[in-house]
Parts: sequence; structure tokens; C-alpha cells
Amino acid sequence: MPTRWAKIQRMALRNIDFEALKSLRDRNGAAFPRGRVIFREGDTSAEFYVILQGAVELSIKDKATGDKTVLHTAQAGAFFGEMSCFGGMPRSATATAAEDSFLLFFNQDTAIQLLRASPRFGLGVIQTLCDRIRTANEKISALSDRSGGQPATVAQSAASVPTQAAARLAQVAATTAATAGGAPPREVPPPRFDKAILWGKLVQCPVSNTRFTALNVRPEQVKVRVRESDFREVYAGPNPLWYLVYVCPECLYAAYPDDFPTVNPDEGRSILAGAAERHALAADAKLGGDRDLAAATASLRIARDCYRERASNPQRLGGLLHRIAWLAREAGDAAAEKSALAEAVESYAAALEQGSAGGGADLVLLYTIGEIHLRLGDPANAIKHFALARQHRDFAKQPDIQRLVRDRWIEARALARPAG
Repeated sequence: MPTRWAKIQRMALRNIDFEALKSLRDRNGAAFPRGRVIFREGDTSAEFYVILQGAVELSIKDKATGDKTVLHTAQAGAFFGEMSCFGGMPRSATATAAEDSFLLFFNQDTAIQLLRASPRFGLGVIQTLCDRIRTANEKISALSDRSGGQPATVAQSAASVPTQAAARLAQVAATTAATAGGAPPREVPPPRFDKAILWGKLVQCPVSNTRFTALNVRPEQVKVRVRESDFREVYAGPNPLWYLVYVCPECLYAAYPDDFPTVNPDEGRSILAGAAERHALAADAKLGGDRDLAAATASLRIARDCYRERASNPQRLGGLLHRIAWLAREAGDAAAEKSALAEAVESYAAALEQGSAGGGADLVLLYTIGEIHLRLGDPANAIKHFALARQHRDFAKQPDIQRLVRDRWIEARALARPAG
């Protein structure tokens, strides 16, 4: 007989529309190589995830013995992390990529993009949550039967769940205290900002144990005017790229929102040791409130340096470098743009070689590498990667990439043709 988790998984698979969600890959997608921790039990991050490709293991650790118990391995089409996103609860389990995976990630505000892209998926979320509530009710009923017919108390129900909120919060405190030398959390007052354009989220730095308000552009304010051939978007209003990474005001640790809490102790110590260099890099940039172009550029460069101190993820690093190039283009700084693009293409090539971009993501990566080579004045390498993209098994399934490859292939061949 199929398990309840299997039924839930099939329900999610039945309601997800991969074609509709494809448009969200660039803005809300990330690749996670096998073994990469997405979030840890007890974390206070608040994103939920949809698996487009691969599989994710959800596990808990026995507080007394340290033994790991695998609760479930979620497959493509499933989602997880919704309780922290919509209920404000600490993570009840650790999520780890069981194989090379590509995930979409959303917070409360950006989740509206998911529902717009696939209303059917919203129905799947509701159905799945109802199924999980039914499972909880069955467990409570079983406890009542074992206790002689008396209704199970809240305490009894909580005792049946290995990850109570208090235990999770204690684990978070212990982790951050170990990183920050045992210091209690430092509270930074929220900055002033335009609440009609931005919204604030309270986060805690895993490196310095500082609680601060990170700013994000409200989804309804995001209006794309033009999308360029290397996926840079030009906006009619505020640019969400300016607020792409969270930056701790104390130690200047910076990362993408979904990566921000996932720092292991060794990474934390290495990042903390480089705080002085990051403060010098930030100079007088206003990172905590409304950012300007200079502050946005400083924030991405600080994040770049932090990712270099973490476990190698060339695709993630390449994405940061690529976005630094976009900001240089916005500033009209051609030399800085070319330098960042050259670094980005090296990281993207390393990601392709490692195979860290699974599924259709490697097709996008092939095109992107070719596109950057073309922008760097290297049409021969551009043609090479466009040819590889055309040979990719998923090329026929992605008409947008087909169009881009065709258009840029023509331009690259024209540039490669000898003069005269």
C-alpha cells in the first residue's frame, strides 16, 4: 500500500506545471549539487522551495544521540519549507540535496509569482497541506487511544514531534553562539525606508549573531521594461537587483536570502576573519536602508568575497559576478563590466565542467557562456557553446532558448567572418 508521503508526492506532481514555472527559473531558481545543505533544522529562514529537478532529503537529528533520521526524500514536483514561510516557524528538519537538484525558492511576497505562473500549483499546495493536517489529526487520535480514551493534550502531541519549537530555537541559539563566541544576539534597529516600495524582513546573521532588518522590493513594484540577451532585466521602476543579497550590518557577511542562514562553523569563522576587508570594500556605501547603485554594487562584491570563503559553488559565484557586470552596465562602466563578465564566464565554465547545473539548467548555462563570450569579443568561443546548446537533449523543449541561440549565433558568425 502506498505511504501517505507517496500520495502527497504524487499530488504535488499532478498539480505542478513545469512549463508555466519555467519562466521563474532565472529570478527564483538555484542549483544545489548533491550533498549541499539547503537549510538546517532550527534555522529561522523563511523561504519555501519547489523541486524542478532532482531530489531533496528531509531529516532530523536526535538531540541526545546525534543520530540522523531520514523523514522523507522529496522528488521533482514536490515542495517543502512552507511552514516556515507562511507560519513563521523555525525549520523542523534539515533539507539536503540527495542528488544534483534545481529548485525554485519563494518568500511570502514572491510566492505570488508562483501562483500567477501556475494557479494549479496553488491548488496542489492547499491539497497537500490538508493531507498533512489529516495526518496530524490521525496521530493525535492514536495518542488519545493509547491514553485510555482521554483527548491528547497539546503537550502530549508536541512530545510526539521530535522537533519542538523550543528545541529548535535552542539549537539555533547554540549554533550562532558557537560562531559568535557565545555572545547574545545583537539587535540592530530597523532602517528607515520607503514602505510603499520595499518591505523588511527580520533575519539573524549566522556569523555575528546579529538580528537586523533586510529589505526587499515589493513584487507589485517590479515592472520589467526590457530583457537583454544575457538575461539582464531593465526595470521601469525600482531594481530588485539592488536588494538581491542580505548584508549583516555588523560583520558584513552577505549572501542570497536562501543561502544566508546556511553557514557551517568553519565557513563562519573564515567569513568573520575577513570582516575588516569587507568593511574597507563597503567604504561609505549605505547598505542597510534604501540602496543606490553604488551600494548595490558594493553589496554584490561583498557577497562575492563571502562565497569565495564558503564551500565551492561555481554556478552561484558565477551568478553573482554576472550580476556585478549588469550593475556596471547600468552605471555605464564598460571596463568594470568586461572584467566581471570575464570572471563570470570562468565560474560558469567550472560549474558546467563539474556538472553542478542539472537538468535543463545546463542548457541555459551553455547559452549564457556563449553569450558572454560574444559580449567579450570572442565569437569563436560563442559559436562553440551555441553549437553545444543546439545539441543539448532539451533544446527542442525550450523555444525561448532556441530563439536566443539562433539570433546570437547569426551575430557571432557575422563577427567571426573575415573582413573583405
